[in-house]
Formats: sequence, structure tokens, C-alpha cells
Amino acid sequence: MNTPNKLTLLRTLMVPIFIIFMYLDFNGSRIIATLIFAIASFTDFLDGYLARRDNLVTNFGKFADPLADKILVCSAMIMLVSFDEIPAWAVIIIIAREFTITGFRIIAASINPQVFTINISASFGLFTILYLSLFRREYIIEESTSFFEHPSVTICTLFIFIT
Repeated sequence: MNTPNKLTLLRTLMVPIFIIFMYLDFNGSRIIATLIFAIASFTDFLDGYLARRDNLVTNFGKFADPLADKILVCSAMIMLVSFDEIPAWAVIIIIAREFTITGFRIIAASINPQVFTINISASFGLFTILYLSLFRREYIIEESTSFFEHPSVTICTLFIFIT
């Protein structure tokens, strides 16, 4: 197994650790969870970079990398819903969008295996998750009465419409 594929597996294995730290309730647990999420997100960039640079693209990597990404991001969003930090409807829309885009990519790849897609919104999505998981709970505590009054709701809504 090559290094990019090992990084993909590492990212998948980091998800339960991220979830555990999200649930733990001690001073700084959310910061640790956010750091784990950030490191896991960086492995996404790194495995793709190494695979393309060193010509290590494999069928396993083509399958496992997007799956690991979705597991990581969906886990984070579901955790944030469980803490009432983002609305469930927003997560449903984002996950439905991900399934739809993945379906289109599968169709495109079956027609032309050389199709290479870049998800421009990925970095914005990762920023959104990082922002919500770190700042919402630790630093922004006040209650929101208006839809756009709270920054986390605004950022989540922007993510949905930008992507």
C-alpha cells in the first residue's frame, strides 16, 4: 500500500477520535477535536498531491479518498447538529448535494475515465466546519433569535448556496 492510500486510511481512522473529542466535556476538548479535524483535512490535500506528483494514483485511492472525505465531513456536520450548532435542514441539503455530485462524477468517469474533477468548494466547506466546531461552542455562546443574526447559521447558509 502506497503513502497516499495510507494517508487516506489514516483520515478515516481519525474520524472516531474526532467524534470522541467532540463528546468529551473538558476545557479544550473542542479545540483538540478541531485540530484532529484540521489534520485529517490536511491529509486529504497531501494524499492527492503525493498521488499526482509521484504517479501513485490507484483504483483503491480513487474510491477510498472521496469516501474518506465524505465520512469526515458528514461526521463533523452530524456532530454539530447533535449539539444544536447548525440546523439539521442545512446538513440534509449538503449531504444530498454531495450524493448528487458523487453520482454525476461516477457517470462522468464511466463515460470518460480521464475526467478529473476539482471540487472548488471543498476548502470553503472545510473552513466552515472548522469555524463551527471551534468557535461556535467555545467562544460564541449567546442565543440567536434571528436566522441571520448568528454567524454560524450565516456561514452554513453561505456554504450551501456557494457550493
